[in-house]
Order: sequence, then structure tokens, then C-alpha cells
Amino acid sequence: MVSRYEPALDVDDQPGWSDALSSTISARPALAEQVAEALYKAIVGGHIPENTKLSEAVLAKSFGVSRTPIREALRQLAGEGLLRFDKGKGATIPAVSLQEVIDAYQVRTELFSLAARLAAQRATDDECAALDHSYDRLRELAVGNDADDYFWGLVDFYAILVRMSRNSVVMDWLQNRSQIARLAERVGIVSLLMPGSIDASRTSSEALLEAIKARDARTAERVVRGTLTRTLEMTTPLLDAHGWPQAPSIRGVDHHSDSID
Repeated sequence: MVSRYEPALDVDDQPGWSDALSSTISARPALAEQVAEALYKAIVGGHIPENTKLSEAVLAKSFGVSRTPIREALRQLAGEGLLRFDKGKGATIPAVSLQEVIDAYQVRTELFSLAARLAAQRATDDECAALDHSYDRLRELAVGNDADDYFWGLVDFYAILVRMSRNSVVMDWLQNRSQIARLAERVGIVSLLMPGSIDASRTSSEALLEAIKARDARTAERVVRGTLTRTLEMTTPLLDAHGWPQAPSIRGVDHHSDSID
């Protein structure tokens, strides 16, 4: 679960963090992609604050890999708009305003609503079975009541939904690790920290699943639009009151004036 602010630490002071990162990376050809995915989740989850300067050396030690896949992953994320490279300073997570977050979430709400309607119209029995299986996993995660774990299960559930829409433009917009995705998904995680929100999300996901299995496009669209609209309405005052972004720091990176090298 997302924790509160804590001071940035060198990985040498926190060996457990290095073990946790290295355990997420397997010896496959797509090592840089795995690093990029892990970093993306850390950024979206709020574990790396905005304006953080990312050190290749520290990240390489934390992940237990060489600098090459770290460098490739940082470039990949920069190309997707999630990081910024400043001359002589390296990679930094750019800051955004609360209004940009709201705008991004509104766009995502419309696209996911469209995806739900199309999915209900176009889904095959096999695709419905896959969505059903994903929901079963989501239900298991809801029992654990961990916002981070549940959120990424929810991301997988909606990823299947988006593919079921078979709309290439919707898929391109919703399945990439863009700046819009980062902003909108951050809202999703924050919303799940509220009491009762995980169970409410599971209930709405079940309603969506049933609507799609019944090929009820109107209800599927209404469920998604209502769910995402309520999420933004509940979360915006919280973010505004506590300041955006309300994010903790990650061990192994520095969000002060200089990066750790």
C-alpha cells in the first residue's frame, strides 16, 4: 500500500529494497522492458516523487543489473513522456498540476466508457471467459485489502476489456505508458486508499462483467462512466487538500538537489 512521505535513503542503508527490486527481474532478453515496467509501477504508485533525479548507478545496484538495461529503460520511459532528460542532470520525473491530472482522468473516462460499450457488442465467449477469470483474481486481491496489489489487478482486468473492444485507436491510447496514463492511474491508486473503496470497486467490476457477458452495451458503458466519474469526484478534494502529488519517496533515489551517483 502507498505509504506516507519518508526520507530518501541510499540502497546501501536498505539492503531489503535491493532484494525486492532484483526479485522482480528475471534473466530474459527483454530485461530493459522489465526494468521499465517496474519503474513505471513505482512512479504511478507514488513510490518515486515528482522532480526526483534518477541515478543509473543506484538503480542498477537496486535492481541487481548492469547500467545498460537501466539506461535503455530510462530512455524508453522518457520517449513515452514519463521522464525528462535535462542536459548534464540525467533523468527526472516531471512535475504536473492537479488540473492536468483532472484533464487526463476525464479523457481516460471517456475512452474506457467507449471501450466497455464496444466490448459488450463485440466480445466472444472466450474473451468473456478471460474477463471472468481476471475478475476472480480481482476478487481474491480485494480480500487482501492492499491498494497497490488490487490496483494492478484492476489494471489487468481493464486491459482485457480494452482488447475486447477491438478498436485500434482506443487500444493505442489506453495500453501505453503515457503521461496521461501515469496521471490517471495515480488517481486510481489514491482513490483505493479510502475506506471501503476496494470493495466498491470490486462490486462495480462485477456489474461490468455481468453487463458484458449479457452483451448489454448501454449498461456496460454506464457502469464504467459512473465508476470513473465517482472516483475522480471523491479523489480530487483529497488531492487538493493535501497537495498534488501526495507521494512518498523511494529508497535508492534522491529527490533533493543532486542525484545519488
